[in-house]
Amino acid sequence: MSKYLQYRRYQLILEKLNKKPYSSFLEIDEALQQHDILITKRTLQRDLDTIRNEFLIEIPYDRSRDGYFIDYQESLLEDVESFAHFLEIVNTADLLVNTLSEGKNALQYISFDSAGNFKGVKNLKPLLKAIQDKRTISFDHENYQTGQISPYVLQPYALREYLNRWYLVGIAKGEEEFRKFGVDRIQNIQISTEVFERNPEKNPHALFGQIIGLELTDKKLEPVVLSFKPQQGKYIKSLKLHQSQKILLDNEQELRIELLLIPNFELIQNILMHGSLVKVLQPEWLADKVVRILQSAVRQYQG
Repeated sequence: MSKYLQYRRYQLILEKLNKKPYSSFLEIDEALQQHDILITKRTLQRDLDTIRNEFLIEIPYDRSRDGYFIDYQESLLEDVESFAHFLEIVNTADLLVNTLSEGKNALQYISFDSAGNFKGVKNLKPLLKAIQDKRTISFDHENYQTGQISPYVLQPYALREYLNRWYLVGIAKGEEEFRKFGVDRIQNIQISTEVFERNPEKNPHALFGQIIGLELTDKKLEPVVLSFKPQQGKYIKSLKLHQSQKILLDNEQELRIELLLIPNFELIQNILMHGSLVKVLQPEWLADKVVRILQSAVRQYQG
């Protein structure tokens, strides 16, 4: 059986239950049929068993609601949404490999973003191995701003992907807080035989779940309310800005959403990217900051 088909089913099942908890077998079956995938109740049960046993995501059946749901509290995997995103990446890669095997002519129908960055990909495998084995590593890292290359000894905790770039997250020797290193700027990796104990109070996944992007700040969680023009709202609903995104208002005039996160540089970048199609309603300090940035941009053109 094709691994691609298996992982594709897992992805679609999680996607359906994320959008509509307590979906019945018929509803899940209908969602899969839209992608030309046919299943039986027995196949669904096998898939749910695999998702639970291999990926630690609990999907029980609620008889009172006649449907399946993702039990986030009982699931041992902390970030279910990231796992669903990972499945999407795996499925895409497998699909491309299968397409390529059909002949080189298939490439003429695929267009890649020329800004895609594959530099440093070779570092991912040894870094992931070191994280899994809790091995201290040493490496040289280039600072883009200064051009300086500096040596580091690090306890690696996680790999983080953002905007098609990969980052290594860990605690450097002599420090207590997490630091991030662009994988494409890491050289001369050495994996030590020294094993370290992860600090249970240091959880990079929990921290990154509270922000957009990479910048960890000393600010606290707070609600951010954004109002989008209706034509842009369709994109925001299909591709969430953040996992906490909640719809407050959705009509012909606007889409209003609330995000519960720690505001940072990447959040502001995302807001500015939508230009005149978005307005910050809350908090007031964030709205004022966006206004100042836009005014500064206008002055550059006026000057």
